[in-house]
Amino acid sequence: MKNRANMVLKNDILQIPAIDHHCHNLLQPKWVKNAAYTTTFTEGNDPEILNHHAHDTLFFRRSLRDIGELLNCEPTEESIHEMRQTLGIEKLSQKWFNYANLESIF
Repeated sequence: MKNRANMVLKNDILQIPAIDHHCHNLLQPKWVKNAAYTTTFTEGNDPEILNHHAHDTLFFRRSLRDIGELLNCEPTEESIHEMRQTLGIEKLSQKWFNYANLESIF
């Protein structure tokens, strides 16, 4: 019974539009073009971490799966990158904001 109550509460809360007051990954296209995709999944900036370890984290792997599902593409960096290019920054951002039920960002 407690688990069902938690699910109902979670679903109710998800219906309330949110305001993101600390938005991170709205990056200018020129920056995204020259940066490794893995840089958005870690706060580290050591090239060794970005090039050889970030791909292996559970967070990165789970994120690829979730992003692929949202973008309706294969959960690979290549497929996600292609879909991001196809959608463009405006449509991609709108898709994410709708998914997260964001009303505003700051």
